[in-house]
Amino acid sequence: EISQGKLKYRMECGGASCPKEGSQEAGDSMAAREIGGGKLVIISDGMGSGASARRESRAAVSLVGDLMSIGVKELDALDCVNRLLICKGEYDMYATLDAMTFDYMSGTARFIKLGAPPTYILRRGEVTELRADTLPIGIVEAIRPARKELMLRPGDAVIMATDGITDALGEGMVAAIASLGKEKDPGEMARLLLMRAMSKSRNDDMSVTVGVVR
Repeated sequence: EISQGKLKYRMECGGASCPKEGSQEAGDSMAAREIGGGKLVIISDGMGSGASARRESRAAVSLVGDLMSIGVKELDALDCVNRLLICKGEYDMYATLDAMTFDYMSGTARFIKLGAPPTYILRRGEVTELRADTLPIGIVEAIRPARKELMLRPGDAVIMATDGITDALGEGMVAAIASLGKEKDPGEMARLLLMRAMSKSRNDDMSVTVGVVR
């Protein structure tokens, strides 16, 4: 176990979500966990909406989180979840998966994307977009996630969202994130982005998670 006194960085996280108009439950799931001297943040969008979609996304988020928390390697954890969703058999089950691990010692962030919308990095008012075209988890037996590694600095914010948010804001997504520059609380940043997206559309479930490096 790593002593907290030796860690160079930390990350505070917040999230916000709402179901599509007319639905009682969002089909998205999010989680943030402390894992071995770092942070794991996951967001997933299940197929469709409502309770069945939430079961898929929750299964993906929970199992990937559990496996990585006990030291299972990223690709092995993803492969396990992929096989689980494929083996459900009676009907198609799939979900997007967007995951980030942040190392508190090195400041390195590792991003894994399967069918997910872009991830955004907000640094001193400038927004960087991480985009990847990949299939969701649970569709094909051989998964091919997109992976990216970046060094983060104190003050950086990492924004991951489901397509309900990105589609609603469209070309205004980057400007909406840039406008959060003076806000320091990740929960409030997530809430403000959600509110802005809800003002544009409620045609899909919406979820957003924000992690701020300290």
